[in-house]
Amino acid sequence: MSRLIRVVNRKGQITVPAEIRRALDLKQGDRVAVELDDEGAKIRPARSDVEWSYQAVRALDPPRTLAEITEIAWEEHAQEAAREGL
Repeated sequence: MSRLIRVVNRKGQITVPAEIRRALDLKQGDRVAVELDDEGAKIRPARSDVEWSYQAVRALDPPRTLAEITEIAWEEHAQEAAREGL
């Protein structure tokens, strides 16, 4: 692991070195999360929930239309309501 020293400017800012930006795949305008723990501070890309969850659920097999998906969801909702006695 390389160690890179940076100077904090009067606004409390530092420049993230290019080597670190490349390693974290950070681009201009990206957001970062800075986490403080017992060992110090860590910087990580702050990806949106959409990015983190992208393709988290595998595609339906076979593919279904929106109407079919909506019907399945309504049926499952009705079954859950019936189980809960609603």
